[in-house]
Formats: sequence, structure tokens, C-alpha cells
Amino acid sequence: MVKYIPGGFYADFGFKRQSKGAEKRYHVHYARFLEGLNEYGRNEVGIVDVIRRKIRPCTGCFTCWYSEEQRCPQQDDMPGILNAVLAADLLIWSFPLYYYGMPSHCKAALDRMLPLVSMKMEPAKDGVTHVARHDFRRSGIS
Repeated sequence: MVKYIPGGFYADFGFKRQSKGAEKRYHVHYARFLEGLNEYGRNEVGIVDVIRRKIRPCTGCFTCWYSEEQRCPQQDDMPGILNAVLAADLLIWSFPLYYYGMPSHCKAALDRMLPLVSMKMEPAKDGVTHVARHDFRRSGIS
């Protein structure tokens, strides 16, 4: 369930099919983070579990950049996830680290966030970056 909550939003793009011992350790850190977050005011939590959501991998067609709709032509759960990201006050990715990278389900979700930026590039502190199609300054997402 993903929803915008005034005053706080937490999106956990979690990889939850682990061994029972590893899953338990994963949820301990998750719970402690939420406890700390709620010390500064009560926040409801929206979770996106990428294992249980239908997220197809990016095909690299760039239709999301070239089309007027700025949407991926694939029919899956990503439009709803992108809407939640745009409404978020805070977005946190939480996943275990395997082989020095994020799990493939998380990477697929990240790759499919391409419609949030344009093809245009601009100078940044450490090089260049794509120009965002939305104003993320209020949300802390950058």
C-alpha cells in the first residue's frame, strides 16, 4: 500500500524474500528507523515491496522521454509507484546489499524512474545531471 501522508512519507523498496534469519535482521533495522522517525512527530508509512509488485525491467526504448505523455508504454505497477514518489515528502530505499549492488527488483524500479527526468543535461556540483521534470526541492529527494 502506497499513499501520501501529510507530514511524512516512507517508501521501502524492500527485498523481502530472504532466509528467515536475514529477514528478521532486516526488519529490526527497519523498525528502529521508524521509531526514530516518529520521535519527531507521528508519521504513517507507505511501503512498496518490489517483490510483490509487477515491475517490468526497462527496455531502453526511451518512449518515456520522447512521447508527449512522458510515460513508459509498459503496462505494470510503475505509474502508481511514480505517483507515490512525486507525492512523497521523503523517499528512502531500504534493501540488503548483495554482491556490491542492489537486488535486481530494486534496480528495475530505479531504472523505471527515468520519466522523472528529462534528456536535457545541466552542470552539477560533481559533473552533470539530468534536469528534473518535477520540483523535488520540497521533498528532500534529489
